[in-house]
Amino acid sequence: MKKNKRPSFQDLILFEDDDLIVLNKPSGISSLADRDGDKSSIHEMAKSYWPDAILCHRLDKFTSGVMLVAKSEAVYRYITLKFQKREVHKTYLTLVEGRQDFHNKLVDFRIYNSGNGKVRLDNALGKPATTYFSTKEQFRHYTLLECQPITGRMHQIRLHLLSIGLPVVGDQLYLGRDILLSNLKRNYKPPIDQDERPVNHGFLLHAHAIEFVMPGKEVLSRFEAPLNPGFEVVLKLLRKWDV
Repeated sequence: MKKNKRPSFQDLILFEDDDLIVLNKPSGISSLADRDGDKSSIHEMAKSYWPDAILCHRLDKFTSGVMLVAKSEAVYRYITLKFQKREVHKTYLTLVEGRQDFHNKLVDFRIYNSGNGKVRLDNALGKPATTYFSTKEQFRHYTLLECQPITGRMHQIRLHLLSIGLPVVGDQLYLGRDILLSNLKRNYKPPIDQDERPVNHGFLLHAHAIEFVMPGKEVLSRFEAPLNPGFEVVLKLLRKWDV
């Protein structure tokens, strides 16, 4: 089977100046090189484009959306301090099962990071974690949510949705189920001789927007990343078959 061609780094750039590069990271590409030796990570691509590039933060492999890349150590320290002071405001979009009606619903379950990429909900041992959720669009069996994480714990949005029984669609690590067309389209019958493939590829979580004061500026700058094509396809199917 022919593999999809990886986009060039230039194709991912939403904004660039002398200090920063703002990207729209695709789903399926790691922020850092995988343990299996895959060199086509965002970090490797950024270093090839700009040798002094430093990732200001990370997104999970199957999380798409806006990312910040500093062009120098000084700018990296500036952005890092903004994150530490919680002066970087992020907005995510995700899909969960059921018709949910949330208006700034607060989830503040603590998250414990035991190292080696393993995290869990743990109010006794975990560090404080806060996320607000609001309904963006409702379907018959699903809801598009807007998520605003106040803290930046690993897997925070995914774990917080799990804590209220609404794992991200397709997030198999945290019990999220895939979407099958046979569950949406009446009288649809998948081919008898093969298993039905889900309409989503990986889990559906997108870093939609980021707001912060850029170096040398005095007002907030906002950058938005369009949804990745796979997420858009799922929403189009839901708008057609799940209303």
